Amino acid sequence: FMDGIDGLAGVQALLAALGLASVAAAAGATSSGLLLIALAGSSAGFLLFNLPPSSIFMGDVGSTAIGFLLGVLPLFPEARPVPLEPVVLAISLFVLDATTTLLRRVAAGEKWYTPHRTHLYQRPVVLGASHRVVLLAASVGMAVVSGCAAAWPRASDGARIALLTVPVVLFVAGRIAVGRMERRAGLG
Repeated sequence: FMDGIDGLAGVQALLAALGLASVAAAAGATSSGLLLIALAGSSAGFLLFNLPPSSIFMGDVGSTAIGFLLGVLPLFPEARPVPLEPVVLAISLFVLDATTTLLRRVAAGEKWYTPHRTHLYQRPVVLGASHRVVLLAASVGMAVVSGCAAAWPRASDGARIALLTVPVVLFVAGRIAVGRMERRAGLG
């Protein structure tokens, strides 16, 4: 359900798959790695038609299937499967956005299951920012967290703690930036 602006879910799938393919290679998880390369390739092909202005959309069926695939990756029957932590890192900005949006809506007494435009990545678009600009900013963040996931296998324990903080810092910075945009527009 995170396919709310052109290109966002496709870029997330592409970057997460590439970062996790390197983790699979480091773990010796050949089947997982091949599946992730296939996901990256199909996402790249999809993006040819989904980048702003898009002519096709992924929708809930596509984004849910990709999310499920990535979510169960650590459970694949490999001798050394892809660890859970890099999977969470690779999709962390989506998880943080979905979770905080859901909690905020429930706390406000809103029906959490109805359509809305209040995800962090949607709010600048509502204010008039182009899909391209928002997608570029989100893509930078998604590339950084995918890089954190890729770095996981070679990182020391101390470095791993730092890697886990990167998505939180990026997400909080994004929330601050969007909040400033909303205040300037008289909405905050």
